[in-house]
Amino acid sequence: MSNKKIFILQLVMSIIIFLATIAFFTKIVSNFKSLYYYDIVNLDIEKSSGIDVSTIKTNYNYLIDFLNQSNPSDFILPTLDSSVNGKTHFFEVHRIFSNLNYFLYFSIIFIIISVIISIKNKIYLYLKVSGISLMVFPLILAPILMTGFTDYFDSFHKILFRNDFWLFDPSADPVILILPESFFMHCLILIVFLSMLFGFILYVIYRFLHRKSKFKNTLKYI
Repeated sequence: MSNKKIFILQLVMSIIIFLATIAFFTKIVSNFKSLYYYDIVNLDIEKSSGIDVSTIKTNYNYLIDFLNQSNPSDFILPTLDSSVNGKTHFFEVHRIFSNLNYFLYFSIIFIIISVIISIKNKIYLYLKVSGISLMVFPLILAPILMTGFTDYFDSFHKILFRNDFWLFDPSADPVILILPESFFMHCLILIVFLSMLFGFILYVIYRFLHRKSKFKNTLKYI
């Protein structure tokens, strides 16, 4: 394989690993119910929503299970009402999560094949680039977390959805009362932290392999 092709492959690998890492930890955090259970107390969701803890957990668990179903036929919360627009929105969220799964499947296959090629050619630049990118990622999101999460959160929804069904009316979709914005900010913080940690691990692996390679090259001339 030519140097140009190897460079392009390394660049594409870095991009795919960066995106796949964020997608992977988004899936992990979205299914990490313990974070939400903690926030029920931390954010005092029971008091702000007027819904008891048992009911909150029951409906939240249903919501997460719904997003993980392969082909749900309907969205019916156990004890909370849902409007037609509310149901449509959650089906749209389900579609996004499904597409995220397809992307992760593709990424895993692509990365495995690419890593084999990289090992064969003893080139590990992708580890350095993707590792540094993931470690720098928090600096990009810092303004969001420090200035105003609400505006960015709204803009995020406007980009992902072509309607305003995500603007819930609590009287028609009381589920919004148990999903405070602060919880999603905590999810984002955890996703960023885990991605940064993984980026650090990738960079450490790169440094190890790079030094090992330099050491072997030095021995050749002894």
